[in-house]
Amino acid sequence: MKKILLITYMLFLCTNLIDVNHSFRGSYIHLTRFADSHNFKLSYSVIKDRAILYKKGLRIHLRPGTDIILINSKAFQLKRVIRKSNGNILIPRSVNNIIKDYFYQDSNLNNELNKENRFNNSRQNFENNKSKKFIIILDAGHGGKDPGCINKKYGVYEKNIVLSVVKYTYRYLKKYLPGAKIILTRKRDYFLTLESRANIANRYMTRNTKGMFISFHVNYSIFNSGSSGVETFYYAPVSYTRSKEKKILNYRLKNISRIYYNNSLNGNNLKIASRMLDIKLSHQSRALAKTLQRNIISSIPYRTKSRGIKRDRFFVLAHTVMPSVLLELGFLSNRRETRLLVRRKYQKYLARGIAKGIKRYAKVYSID
Repeated sequence: MKKILLITYMLFLCTNLIDVNHSFRGSYIHLTRFADSHNFKLSYSVIKDRAILYKKGLRIHLRPGTDIILINSKAFQLKRVIRKSNGNILIPRSVNNIIKDYFYQDSNLNNELNKENRFNNSRQNFENNKSKKFIIILDAGHGGKDPGCINKKYGVYEKNIVLSVVKYTYRYLKKYLPGAKIILTRKRDYFLTLESRANIANRYMTRNTKGMFISFHVNYSIFNSGSSGVETFYYAPVSYTRSKEKKILNYRLKNISRIYYNNSLNGNNLKIASRMLDIKLSHQSRALAKTLQRNIISSIPYRTKSRGIKRDRFFVLAHTVMPSVLLELGFLSNRRETRLLVRRKYQKYLARGIAKGIKRYAKVYSID
């Protein structure tokens, strides 16, 4: 009798499980199957539990357990939550409609992407058209009552050197990217707070604008006068657990909501979308840092040490919601580098390398 009851109960469970799975499959599709059907490449991070679908002109970020996807940085809310089942990621079938509505009106995604590809392959087209919506913020560090690093022996101030390099960079960019809009946070020797610098940068950004923020500095070592070289720092997102970091998060959320989502997201959905966008901005900042570092070093005809690229959360990097880097162009504590940094010719070498790096980066990421 017990055996009969057990068998009956097991049959009942299996029948209901089949019904549930059938209903489940009807509303969802395997991520791998979706990627194959649309010719996407699929990248998945086990540590971050995040998947990226990408092909030329299109990038989709998604995370199991959320009902938000990012399509080229624009957030969309799904009717159902992205799920995980037996190690597989399942996405709502409604994603197909979202992609269609976002990318084309004639229900033909391939035609739209082909148009983007033809645009991407046209260098002149980029120079004349796309760069018009490309914003470059050049920030000369310190200024006014804040002199920055000082070499007392030679009477050299960091604030003067970086302002000079910024002005030369501006001139080269006008030549290399004539259509781009170039903003200087300061044009003369006056003081600006760190928050003012970040606000200036964020003010010029909109959802339809691509841009970058570059802060210019020189270094100083009180421990080793032999320290030398150029290094570049880029922003890396954090978990925002400390009270100071929570203030940064609130500032970023406010600006990300305004710039990228037109204040249409709030609460947990905004936090999820912001976190995913932070990851993207960090990758782009790293790419910008890498390109600038390489081009600066290659543009200097003298032997110059490359100190590489490094992650950090300097105030101006953490408070600007765009690809952002901070340059350290040499050491005022180093006698040889101090003598070089005060020369106009050397400042032009630095500026030319920075401008070339920006141009190289802009051609790739402004059409992302």
